[in-house]
Amino acid sequence: MNIPDNVFENPYQEGQYLHFTMNVPTTVNHLIATLQVYRTFVISEDLEMVVSELAEKGGNYEANDLAEIFSIHDVLANFFGHYGDLDIDSVWDDYVKDFTTKITQAEIKEAGMVIFKSYCFRAFKAKSIEEEWGDAVNI
Repeated sequence: MNIPDNVFENPYQEGQYLHFTMNVPTTVNHLIATLQVYRTFVISEDLEMVVSELAEKGGNYEANDLAEIFSIHDVLANFFGHYGDLDIDSVWDDYVKDFTTKITQAEIKEAGMVIFKSYCFRAFKAKSIEEEWGDAVNI
């Protein structure tokens, strides 16, 4: 089968091909630049404070853009098995280790595949929860 370079098979659903449109090099650069303030956001849940903190350090992000970047960090943290406990030092250290080896130090194509697989995993989990719980999830 001839498929474009940005169409990949969903590793969680055989035969399902997904068009991955994320600009991976740009996204990876933003993820790296915001890694430390992502933890600040996880702990404080104060997006405006994080925007100000970044601005003081020379990083210029709009709140909406930063929220989008943090949502990618959320998906990755979940995929790596660390989401929900990132305020605990050891869990945060594990996330940074996984992020560093699988995103920062990886070739850009491999980092892109990790991001792609993390979104597939999120969709798989959401579908599993919906199938198990049905409308009860929408309460």
